[in-house]
Amino acid sequence: MNRRKGLRQLSLLVVIMLLIMSFGFSACKRKDASEIILDSSKRYFSVFQNLCSVMNITNSLWGETDEMIPGNLTFIDFDATPSELYLLCSDPNSAFVAVLDSNGSIREICPVALPKNAAPAYLFSSTDGFAYIFYETQGSGPWDIGLGGVTLLPATGETAPIDLSSLGTPAICDISFNGIDTFAFLTEDTLFLTNTAGQIIEKTTVPEYGTYFQSVNFVEKTRIQTLYLDSNSNLFLQTLSILPIKTERQDQLIGFVGTEVYSAQLIASRQPDSDRVLLETESAIYCYNKQINVFSKYLDKTLHDFFPVTSVFHNEGDQILVIGITNISDLDLSDAESVRQNYGLFSVSFSEDDRPAITVRVGLCTQSPEIVNHYIRLFTKTHPEYIFDFIDYNAPQAKDSAATVKPIDALYVDLLSDHPPDILFIDPSEYERIASTNALTDMNQLIAQDDSFDAAVFLDNVWAAGETDGTRCHISPFFGLNGMYAQNHLSDTFYGKTLGEFENNLRSMSETPHILQRNSPQEIAELFISLQMNEIILSGTEGQCLNTDLLRSIVSFARNFGTPNNYESLSLQEQFAEGKILFSEKKLRSYLAFLYDMEHYFGSDVRYISSPGVSKSAPIIFSNLLISIPTASGQPDEAWTLVKYILSPEIQDRFDDIDYSIGCMPIRTSSFDLMLEKNYSDYLKGMTPPVSDLQISDGTVDQMLPGLGINQADPYIQTPDGPLGPPVPQNPLPQKETLEAFRTLVCSAQNFQTHNDRAARIIFEELSLVFTGQKSTDEAVLVIENRLQAFFDEGK
Repeated sequence: MNRRKGLRQLSLLVVIMLLIMSFGFSACKRKDASEIILDSSKRYFSVFQNLCSVMNITNSLWGETDEMIPGNLTFIDFDATPSELYLLCSDPNSAFVAVLDSNGSIREICPVALPKNAAPAYLFSSTDGFAYIFYETQGSGPWDIGLGGVTLLPATGETAPIDLSSLGTPAICDISFNGIDTFAFLTEDTLFLTNTAGQIIEKTTVPEYGTYFQSVNFVEKTRIQTLYLDSNSNLFLQTLSILPIKTERQDQLIGFVGTEVYSAQLIASRQPDSDRVLLETESAIYCYNKQINVFSKYLDKTLHDFFPVTSVFHNEGDQILVIGITNISDLDLSDAESVRQNYGLFSVSFSEDDRPAITVRVGLCTQSPEIVNHYIRLFTKTHPEYIFDFIDYNAPQAKDSAATVKPIDALYVDLLSDHPPDILFIDPSEYERIASTNALTDMNQLIAQDDSFDAAVFLDNVWAAGETDGTRCHISPFFGLNGMYAQNHLSDTFYGKTLGEFENNLRSMSETPHILQRNSPQEIAELFISLQMNEIILSGTEGQCLNTDLLRSIVSFARNFGTPNNYESLSLQEQFAEGKILFSEKKLRSYLAFLYDMEHYFGSDVRYISSPGVSKSAPIIFSNLLISIPTASGQPDEAWTLVKYILSPEIQDRFDDIDYSIGCMPIRTSSFDLMLEKNYSDYLKGMTPPVSDLQISDGTVDQMLPGLGINQADPYIQTPDGPLGPPVPQNPLPQKETLEAFRTLVCSAQNFQTHNDRAARIIFEELSLVFTGQKSTDEAVLVIENRLQAFFDEGK
């Protein structure tokens, strides 16, 4: 029999967002349990057959429409008639059970009367022709969710309620059915067995304190399997006989990590006492072969451009029926026909691939794991011999958030072990601590050994920006510039000057200007500190320490020159032109953004610089993602092959796709030149830069780019009359002059900003007490110094 695995809203946006959910970390051995090891060295061919388009099915139910179904949907096939599929559909006002043949043609539609605002969640079938629908209802409170049920005889359309009052009001996390006379209702701590009328036959609780259930499945009439987690987030498969309930066996599943553990669900099998157990997680479908006691990965959903919404194990060999989306990376959401073709009911069959495989362990300590998945998915299309195992150090390490291990701590331990990741993708804010471990490979050695790799094809200063003492322990495939715009005649006054010298220059001016658009003392201090973390946190032979003199100077400068912003009624361009704002903070991610700034805000009489006090006052090169290879990597050559692919034109030329560049510029010279050409062409057409480029809000409402978490202002996205793009420039800025200025700007930029966010947070927390008058500067600096020293000592 088959059954629905949880309530899932089939909005296309939600489906795609679910796709980019990341992976995580699992832990140690449990007593009194056998171990089932995940064997990632095995590979499988996945053959997809599109049985029918879900859009066509929903059109038959609701009429012709190009929109997605407005409700929920799942499907099931009868044990007695395996050629028939049963589809449960609902919108806010109605629900249907549709009977389909194996080709997806609708034979019959049976309306189902449900209470108002009920959300159908599960559909089961019995061998005697009945369908059982379970639904959730929302009570008065956000957590007040009730469960109800209805019995349907499709042949007559007759329905009868199922009385579930004996269960009380538990939060149900899964339901299963033996196809004849018994249901299993699962909460986090209790398993209830009922008859088809809803009366409790038996119940049992979790194996021990601190464990909790998450999935249940009948494997035959009187045998059940459950998945449960213990307090350390170890995943177990428990086999129970029922009537009475008795534990027959429990096995620990070794090799699952992070969201793989938390999202694991048993896939129902129509083969009684099968030698295989199938599991579905957010990222893959796995098969446990009882005969050899090994788990294997059947399907990596993210790497195969596929996301199943509902999966059901079919009885004809290793076959799964799914409702899902294929070819996600190429899906055009605005094209209804594209959606029709890629969103439907599929049959997936598997056969083992006996070709040699190379397994690479990928460590993720970044807030953008979906970007890494995009890289690897494309890579595997041209390198099918590679298999990737993911370790997501950002995923929660325990159910109790208070006990969660910090991501960087787990990564730090693994790097110093004998079995670290083979390649590491890390957020720059976390990089500093692991860089101090000396556990990262100097990639200059790999470059020197690789005759096919030419470092000359990359922007020289950007390519070299991550080097320290001649070593290259990380590479960033895309970069941006961090700094401020300043008028030319004023910016010259502090080139190469210290913060104190710049302060004297300001005092000598007849009318002291404002420093920034938002220029409270605390905001100025935090900005200058963020731009000068490499000077504030000093690294030496004895470790890291705080530059207390510079920190005091920044606080003093901010208190002397930070004033409330009294010019909000003026546009940013007017404020800048009148000298009322000396600097305006801006991150540059493209030539198009530079042209946009010159056209709409600053004009040509500006220079882009870093903050006062930074050597040479050149803008700072920043990155959202760094790539490193641990020295103890078991596959360093294979990891380097992946790095080279990410630096190739295949990826670098995708600079205008935020899914690959994270909204930044490519470091490959040919791709950079291509970006310049395209950006200027876009500028002449009046195209708006990406939302991620526009960080200056000028009396506009911040806009959210759905699904990417980028919250920036774009004054051209919405107007009272609807969306509007920037006008085509009447007097375009000349390409030659602006291009020379931008190239000069990029070539003058220096060093990646790789400070640790935790260190910055410590500084900001204590200085906030200074600006609110709760502490003196000396008191705050002393506390900061002590807290940072404790933090630095953790990394030793």
